[in-house]
Amino acid sequence: MENIEYHIALKRDCPDDYYREVIKVVDDNNMVSQMSSRVSFNYHIHERKEIFETLATLFEEKRYLAFIAMASIQLEGIFYELVCIKFGAKERQGTLVEKVEKAFKSSPHLMQTLYPYFAFDIPELRNEIAHKGIVHGRDLKLTAYELVLDLNCVLSLTERTSTDKFNNFLTIHDKLKEVKNTGDLTVYKVEICNCLLDGVVNKSVI
Repeated sequence: MENIEYHIALKRDCPDDYYREVIKVVDDNNMVSQMSSRVSFNYHIHERKEIFETLATLFEEKRYLAFIAMASIQLEGIFYELVCIKFGAKERQGTLVEKVEKAFKSSPHLMQTLYPYFAFDIPELRNEIAHKGIVHGRDLKLTAYELVLDLNCVLSLTERTSTDKFNNFLTIHDKLKEVKNTGDLTVYKVEICNCLLDGVVNKSVI
């Protein structure tokens, strides 16, 4: 998360340095193709594999306008998945701003550092795409590279949240294995409650 915070500050204070840095970070880390692989191997978002493969192709071919149109929609889509992982598929999602708030509200750190950017800057681009189907008056290459960083950030949060979900179950499984020979059902119940409470506490400090 430190990287995107750094880039937000750099964009504000040194636009030229920011432009060079964004391109370097994305290209040096092969970030676009890496995102495609990460999506395909994640249980909660693997259905988006084909979309991210298409995004990678568009980016590689420097078809930045098409990339921006598709990537901005996927950014909101990944926030949707993140909220589903946190609160369940029946959670009312609302607008992009509401999705961002739901995704970040359990973490004061994320609310302070990332929420303003994703809640105010990103929706402007998303709405332009939604209402016009195209963007005007922007540096298309820089906008595309910025979206790669944005997607990478939200994907990282989604991966961590997704992994935490499974880790809670694995922890419960391991704890139950430790007490399986006692034959005491009460011990099982206590261990399950403790693990679930630990999961709630851990998520609250992310």
